[in-house]
Amino acid sequence: RTVDERRFGQTQTKYKEWAVDRLQDYHTTTVTYTGDNNVTYNKTCEPNLSDISVQSIEPVYLPEVRQTTEILEYSYPYEYYAAGPSRVTLEDGIHRCVHCETSGVDETYTYCPNCGAIACDTHIKTERLEGEPVCTGCAVTERFALKRKYFYDEENLGAFRKEYAEMPLHEKAMENKLLAGGSVVATLLLVVGLLVIGGII
Repeated sequence: RTVDERRFGQTQTKYKEWAVDRLQDYHTTTVTYTGDNNVTYNKTCEPNLSDISVQSIEPVYLPEVRQTTEILEYSYPYEYYAAGPSRVTLEDGIHRCVHCETSGVDETYTYCPNCGAIACDTHIKTERLEGEPVCTGCAVTERFALKRKYFYDEENLGAFRKEYAEMPLHEKAMENKLLAGGSVVATLLLVVGLLVIGGII
């Protein structure tokens, strides 16, 4: 950890002048109005420097903290101003998906133990063999029963291939529950249709 102390580099007079300039800019505004001759005018209203007075300046110590968390393949910067119990965040690399523009503390993120990524719901899947989170950025994928499955690595994929090859047909079909459910409904409709055609129902 390194701590850099930066002292005030100007005199009180210079800082007063700086504050006056900022206040002048802040209170300057442009207005639009129409005169009696039906002509529209733009006028910039700016306070005079003599209208602004700074009585005193009090130096305040405001720590600026920058930290970086490194997890496997990723680094996450976090920078903020610390003012007592309060803080103002300047950069937040923790609440941000590494794969897209999703960011902010109101979103949901999941940590990928395979590569160290912090990712949003769109870029996190469940690893088929382990049942743990894996991000779409590092996952190895393959389709089983027409549905894409996600794996930490080629070794886990190979292990599941063997497991899948030994599954009975109905278990293989359950790797894609939507397809399996649709097949059951289609089969039932076919059977009912045949029974109706045959005059049994």
